Amino acid sequence: RTSSSEPRRLSSLGSLLDDRHWHHLAVERRSSHLNLTVDKHTERIQIPAEFSHWHIQQLIVGAIQYPVSKRNFHGCLENLMYNDLKLIELAKREDNRVTVMGNVTFSCAESVSVAVTFPGPQSFLQLPGATASSSSGGVSVGFQFRTWNKAGLLLTFDLPQGGGVAWLYLSEARVRLQVHKAGRALLELGAGSALNDGQWHSVGLHSRRGRLSILVDKEEGGSAHATPSFPVSVEGHLFFGGCPAEEDRQECHNPFNIFQGCMRLLSVENQPVDLMKVQQRMLGNYSHLQIDMCGIIDRSERTNQFSLVDPYTIIPSFYPACHGA
Repeated sequence: RTSSSEPRRLSSLGSLLDDRHWHHLAVERRSSHLNLTVDKHTERIQIPAEFSHWHIQQLIVGAIQYPVSKRNFHGCLENLMYNDLKLIELAKREDNRVTVMGNVTFSCAESVSVAVTFPGPQSFLQLPGATASSSSGGVSVGFQFRTWNKAGLLLTFDLPQGGGVAWLYLSEARVRLQVHKAGRALLELGAGSALNDGQWHSVGLHSRRGRLSILVDKEEGGSAHATPSFPVSVEGHLFFGGCPAEEDRQECHNPFNIFQGCMRLLSVENQPVDLMKVQQRMLGNYSHLQIDMCGIIDRSERTNQFSLVDPYTIIPSFYPACHGA
């Protein structure tokens, strides 16, 4: 590192590594260069002259000091090797060459969240809206999504007693909410930005006691609020990602682009939606979905960054948690 605490060299490789599969990572010094490998992809990095005589004093796995990152690794590691040392075995034996700090266990028991992929124009997910309209005359819907597209319908539903239709959609990579009736917009809100980066983003739509809110990334990505003069609640069904075919459309209408991407962690009235029941046709309805996977195509090979500051060889495999991307 330099005196300014900034990395002298930064190299990046890999993307979409939060897919709940094991990935192979290796950093190997070879004379005057480093080989950085993620799965089957390798990048050769020239070592600056001032680095050539450095010797490693300490190797930290799973955490890095601020300002490089405020977030530690959340997930699983196996086959963690430093040269010929098996670090996990040394840690289990409480060898004094290895120090374990924080909440670390010698097992991998990550919770599983089921994702669903919307691959094309015929894709949609329909859920019952009866429970969404609570006694308080409101609605609470939440989910996470990831996409490369700047536009697409996320959610739509009808308001009761012919009160109009609500559309929650992406436009210019922002989340927007529009309530429409009789050819005119009664309400419009927008929040977030640059949400087409292929990463997971959370969205919450909440209406209670005359206050309407949309939250993006738990307000870290932005929020918007309104106090409409009419109740915003659900009549009929909730439609995610799109609408049924024309002959089966019923109350669903999509004037926006189709959504192509993935969703997970859906909830209605703070109750999680069991997508495996959806897959088994025990809950709601769907068409042209890929359930229990996120199948969006990788468009970037330069998403996850690794700071290279010392010569060493480390070859672990890692399994990231869903929220550790």
